[in-house]
Amino acid sequence: MFRLHRDQLVYSKLFAWEGSVTVVPAEFDGAYVSSEFPTFAVDESVADAAYIRNVTAWAGFVEQLSGLTSGLGQRRQRVNIEQFLSALVPLPDLPEQRRIAAHLDQLERTAARMSLRMDHHDQLLATEQLPRLIADALARFDLPAVPLRELADVVHETIHPGMDVTWAEAFVGLEHVESHTGRRLGSRVIGDESGRKFRFDVGDITFGYLRPYLNKVWVADRLGLCSVEQFVLRPTNGTDAGLLAHVMRSSVVLEATEAATNRLQLPRVKLGTLMAISVPDIRRAPDGLASTMDRVRDQFVSMASVGRRRRGLVGGLLPSARNEIFSAMR
Repeated sequence: MFRLHRDQLVYSKLFAWEGSVTVVPAEFDGAYVSSEFPTFAVDESVADAAYIRNVTAWAGFVEQLSGLTSGLGQRRQRVNIEQFLSALVPLPDLPEQRRIAAHLDQLERTAARMSLRMDHHDQLLATEQLPRLIADALARFDLPAVPLRELADVVHETIHPGMDVTWAEAFVGLEHVESHTGRRLGSRVIGDESGRKFRFDVGDITFGYLRPYLNKVWVADRLGLCSVEQFVLRPTNGTDAGLLAHVMRSSVVLEATEAATNRLQLPRVKLGTLMAISVPDIRRAPDGLASTMDRVRDQFVSMASVGRRRRGLVGGLLPSARNEIFSAMR
């Protein structure tokens, strides 16, 4: 075993080509690593440890290491000590190293603070908040409760291999439905289908009963097939399909299905359990409520997209700064 000391340089022989190189921070002083992690003392007469930490995290340095590997196959590539020490780094004088390191360290701290603020903001606006928001909105109308079976019928139309499916436009499985929003993120072209499938029509609702906590409820916008891990429901008695789907994604249904399956290793909610859940009688809801909830959902989706883009920009600040500084020294 090798014992680590603060400000030593350490790298992974096996994953150096992926960037597993750093200078030991204070919290790991005295820790032990295997011989797969060679350690080096930084020569303080010519190099600043903080500068070395940044320059060895630079994409240009990692790119060099990826070309110095030995062994076949990505997971067997190694960077031995001689190869590692042959890699070139820009090395200005010590005052300039310290200035660069201070600038990059400050940028790293700034990016970390921005990420923390975004974490809090994203939690407030995450699509995971939609189920509770929908339930709270419905509660304001004080609608009477009815079992789900009063608002929809179960469609039992099983398609077996070899049956004609030329009428089907697509396969939409659990993997194609976004949690909590009900958006369809894709589909699969109908081909040589294996195993049983369920048929759905336009306006039907598919409900993922396998791992119901994933909250995958979708209103079909086409004819097609889904997996047998999804129930197919058809709204009845004048029930609006879009509004019913919002209800089925709300915490009213989500919490009830979680409570019914929370002790199961591979949770599956039973059809009878689902259809017996009490939900607001949305047939008495005001006109336009479905459209209002659609807009709220779309706003959450849009804000989540903005958050991801913003997070990507913040995450790219430090790598971009390192690349601009160190590339100019080549």
